[in-house]
Amino acid sequence: MANENTDLRCYLTHLGIAAENNAIALGRKLGVIEMVFGSGVLPDASDPRDQESMIQEVQAFPCAMVTYEDDSTLLTFKADIPADVGGFNINEVGIRLEDGTIYGYARGTGDYKPTLEQGATESIRYVVDMYTKNVSTLVTKVDLSNVYADYEDLEAAKKKAQDDLLAHTESPNPHSQYPLSSKAQGLEYDPNRTYYCGDTCYTRVADRTYQWEAYSLEPFSGKDPNDPLNRRAGWTDVTKPFYWKPRYSKVSGETMAWDNDAIPENMVLGIGQQLPVAVYHSLATAKPEWIDETDNALINIPDRRGRFVRAADGTKWLAGKTHEDQNKAHSHQSSSRGQLITRAGGGDGNIWDGLSSTATTSEGGQEAQPKGYIEWVGYAL
Repeated sequence: MANENTDLRCYLTHLGIAAENNAIALGRKLGVIEMVFGSGVLPDASDPRDQESMIQEVQAFPCAMVTYEDDSTLLTFKADIPADVGGFNINEVGIRLEDGTIYGYARGTGDYKPTLEQGATESIRYVVDMYTKNVSTLVTKVDLSNVYADYEDLEAAKKKAQDDLLAHTESPNPHSQYPLSSKAQGLEYDPNRTYYCGDTCYTRVADRTYQWEAYSLEPFSGKDPNDPLNRRAGWTDVTKPFYWKPRYSKVSGETMAWDNDAIPENMVLGIGQQLPVAVYHSLATAKPEWIDETDNALINIPDRRGRFVRAADGTKWLAGKTHEDQNKAHSHQSSSRGQLITRAGGGDGNIWDGLSSTATTSEGGQEAQPKGYIEWVGYAL
């Protein structure tokens, strides 16, 4: 039986230290499988660290292991002695690894564990604390069906679950693997969300879905894209851009053509007008050459009316250039009358000898009017 002078602390044995070092060297884990109880008495003069086995082992039970965030060297082992097991004194307690090594050893208090016949009515829990600098090398390998949680364990588990849930709900981004709704694109319009230039959303009106793209250079919220006053259609402010534009696959500044007067909202007609850079910023960015040389707050939209399109070749025909003459000099062959043959004696009956080809080198003249299809031409926002 232990007294006030008995050292009841659990010590890491020399064999346990050797097992730790070997596991570290091999990059392995040490598997703890059970807590061992014995009736042998270790003399007070003996060092528990020297123990290589139990003096007199009587029972062994699966144990649980607890580690601590606030003390990385502390280990707590817990094991239950069932009510129907007894008839011995607990004079020694050991922690056994899966290879049979006694990892930790402590003297017991000498308490007697009664049997059912002697009046035992409940299991007894043993808790052993010990210290090591290599906590991370240990794992428990037990049949958890034989390990039971006590009230203390349940309360600790409940508190941890509550703390984890609170941390989860208060975290600004608890699921970093998923995009936040405040950043994800193409979601339904949210009046409470802050939108930035280029953000996209959709609205649904009368079973029809409309796609929108934020056009304002300043972040905004509460501007419903279904309201024409928030779009180009109803915009009157010349000092800043409208909030929304319809979402299209067109690139800003891309040439567009439309064959009726129902001009798309994202199309700026090419009719030679001047527009404020502050409003039509995407065109000013895409086409900086359109910015007025004398007033850089304005952009000059090219006049595309009445003009045909010629494909550029990068050398003679350059993109963005114009032809101002109706007819250009070319090598097209045309027919003309040949030599006049005059009948002898004059009078009627003179004839021409036929038709021949000639080349024209002149420019200008009346407008050539090949068959064409008339469309509005403009540029995408």
